Amino acid sequence: MWKNFLAWAASFGFLLVLLIGPIGIANGVYATKFDSNGDLIQGWYWLRDRGLQHYAEWTFTNVPPGTDDIVIGITALATDRASGGRGFSARFRLLYGFPGAGPMGGVFEVVEVTLPNVSPPSDPVGYTCKGQVVIPRSALHGGSQLFLRVERISPTDNHVAFNEDSMAILLGSGQGIGGQGGTVQPSEHGAAAKAELLAVPADNFRSSGDPILGIYWCRRQGHFLEWTWKPISEPRAIVEAAVNLELLVTNKLNGGSGWGTTVEVTLLDPAGTQVASGQVELVNPFRPRFLDDTHGIGYKTYGVFSLPDPNLVRTGFRLRMAWPPSDGSGFHFGGAKDRALLVLVAAPQGTSGATLPSVHVQDILSDPRAYLNRKVELVGEFHGWQGGLTSCPPPVTRGDWLVGEAGAYIYATGPFPEGLSPWDEGSIGKSITVVGTVRLKTDPTAGPCPYIEVEGARPTEGAARGCLAAIPVYPGATPSPAYEEGASSLAQSLDGVSLPGGGAAVYTCPAAPGDVVSFYEQAMAAAGWEKELALAPENGFVVIWSKEALSAQLVVAVEQGRTVIVVGCGKKL
Repeated sequence: MWKNFLAWAASFGFLLVLLIGPIGIANGVYATKFDSNGDLIQGWYWLRDRGLQHYAEWTFTNVPPGTDDIVIGITALATDRASGGRGFSARFRLLYGFPGAGPMGGVFEVVEVTLPNVSPPSDPVGYTCKGQVVIPRSALHGGSQLFLRVERISPTDNHVAFNEDSMAILLGSGQGIGGQGGTVQPSEHGAAAKAELLAVPADNFRSSGDPILGIYWCRRQGHFLEWTWKPISEPRAIVEAAVNLELLVTNKLNGGSGWGTTVEVTLLDPAGTQVASGQVELVNPFRPRFLDDTHGIGYKTYGVFSLPDPNLVRTGFRLRMAWPPSDGSGFHFGGAKDRALLVLVAAPQGTSGATLPSVHVQDILSDPRAYLNRKVELVGEFHGWQGGLTSCPPPVTRGDWLVGEAGAYIYATGPFPEGLSPWDEGSIGKSITVVGTVRLKTDPTAGPCPYIEVEGARPTEGAARGCLAAIPVYPGATPSPAYEEGASSLAQSLDGVSLPGGGAAVYTCPAAPGDVVSFYEQAMAAAGWEKELALAPENGFVVIWSKEALSAQLVVAVEQGRTVIVVGCGKKL
């Protein structure tokens, strides 16, 4: 009978799929514009880069009028890796809202979506995922245009693919959560739904460059572009903020197309004091690349500078870019006031939306510029001053230390993790979490060398071992050694429920499963754990919480007339 319980629990290996059910798109309105920078394979754009820069975007200019909310039917492909397996779900972040005046304008909201895999056994590939999302009509702001953008949430997520017809506004459809077909309503579901993407144009602009047709060109010493943003009053937490740039670049006076460059960036406070610096890579996707005069064709480039401290928007700041480019190209670059846009994510205080992205060193090394100047939570191992782990030298001081795992290491500059020392052999290899900002320094021999500027670091290994002991036992429940072997199997069956470095405990009790779940929800909330997911099918319960670098899980079901409780705890993957 215990195996039956395990089979039930293992069926929730992809726990989020209950929120969205399969659909068909037979009668719908399709986007008038589609764009993606994903890898194009047989008509589908795959979002699969570890730097999370791949995206897909749809613009609807003809949303049918009415008062009902808008039901979006979504079809996607998903697999676990390049040329991967079948049966995997598609998880991604969806931004939606009114597009505003231009491709960088508007105000958007954010929701995380997971589509179930609906491929029949006869499908030789098995990648197809489908579902629905219900978007409040208020997102149109009284208009008839709707903008959608999808991007992966984590480098460890499955690869997902979309095309122009992946999004459709369904006519006469939609039942809401719990209705037939199962839909997600962003306005009702999760902290991410309450997050909002805000686009803020610059308040002022000045330049010493040469003005040509409204563009100020930087092409000799002393030329600069500078945008100013006044303080922003925002009561919610500022999760992330970045300045998005659409500048023009060419290789010379009256130059050619397809050229990009890298430019130093300086952030100044309102008094003119430097508060941060870094680089922006201006990427030009135009092809073919041409050396001689193209009369302005193919000059447009794209770049982004992430604010190391998103709360700089509360005090106001200036962003300055000065010639010459830092890559030594000597290329000319030009801009204007409307060529820079501050975009920030605001989320309710104390919600999961207000958390830092959790990354591993390999994520940063795979695409350093994607993380440049971003504040992150880096998970890895402490390696102190061990030699031979990286070809990069210490970036700031001789006391810089190494963090990483599994052959991927970068330097950290700043305080050591509490209680750990590079002189102590017992400290080497300890699991740690580092909060800091990713920087980049180019070494003549090793090339680009990313490193992290430490704000704080702490060991996590001890916390993972002890977190299970900190979770209370339901009153009247007794340990059940007979079920422990089954709990170990469950630990291997559930996706994300049992994690390395943690453990699981099994209890039985005569109480009703609902009473057990209510007890744990209250106790975990009181202890500072944040509930990530709660599922309640007719034959049991699954609840997942998170707290800093830890994850705790609860599975409750009835077995032979008694309630079985499985509690797991460990480090997040």
